[in-house]
Amino acid sequence: MKPIIVILAALQILQVSGQSLTQVLDDAIDQLNEESAINNLVAVTKSEQTKVILTNQGLNVTLKLNVQETNCAKETVGLFSDCALKSIDPITDTCTCMIKYENCVLNKVEITGCPGLLSPVGDVQQPLADSASNSNSTSGVASAGSSS
Repeated sequence: MKPIIVILAALQILQVSGQSLTQVLDDAIDQLNEESAINNLVAVTKSEQTKVILTNQGLNVTLKLNVQETNCAKETVGLFSDCALKSIDPITDTCTCMIKYENCVLNKVEITGCPGLLSPVGDVQQPLADSASNSNSTSGVASAGSSS
């Protein structure tokens, strides 16, 4: 019962602030497609609203998004929702997006995570801790590797 109350409260905050969850999601994916290092658009396969904060200045919403590459090139005119998910070797990733509104106007979208989308393909660096644990070096310097 408690999770349902939390979800209803979060949706009510979005409505009071003048934002719909669809608009918040669209703002996040538009920014993600703009910043991504791949040639195709991405679409959301799963979304989770993790935090909603109503402030005197506006609204902050944090989303966790699972995204997948589509078959539409970035130059495609139209919406990412009109694109089919790429079925052969798609790039997928999980991103955290913090969307900030002031006076019901989009102010900023911050995207974290998404190493497969925000870094040039083939140039994704592993976190230092992971690299160090896989390194045979005793110097304490970890080399960055690429992941597939």
